Amino acid sequence: MTLISGDVRKANAVFLLVLTPIVLRLWYEAVVWRLEQGPQMLGFQVMHLAAGGPYAPVLAPVLLVSFFAIHIYFLWVLALVVLRFIPRARRGLTNVRLAVAGVFSYLAFAYVADFLQADDLSQVFVLGGALVLTLVVFVFAGLIYYGLRRVRYEGNGAV
Repeated sequence: MTLISGDVRKANAVFLLVLTPIVLRLWYEAVVWRLEQGPQMLGFQVMHLAAGGPYAPVLAPVLLVSFFAIHIYFLWVLALVVLRFIPRARRGLTNVRLAVAGVFSYLAFAYVADFLQADDLSQVFVLGGALVLTLVVFVFAGLIYYGLRRVRYEGNGAV
């Protein structure tokens, strides 16, 4: 598994696995808590998790690493996209579209999660946004599965 050359499918899946804790936590705040308690300040609990709670010593470092990995992931995908424009690097670089799909799915997730925190949303928009966020989480899961699954090669192509 190389990060910037060859097939980036597995590296992308590993990055998305590292991002999964913060995505699931933000999904929980944006959907479940929004439906139960109204608009939330997304990430407020994550940043203040170390202040208390029985699971804080375990969850706080995991969520913080996941949060900072978002920025590293964006820079990595940007480097891959730039390398796609260099002819010599383009030949060996494959499955960059999966990494770009991962970035766009996270950006869509962040946009809809932020949209859901408005005070004056009707119940239809809240439920629709919850559905969209849930679908984006499933897209994340699909990208992880596709990146980590084993590919059998028969003849000239993969099966």
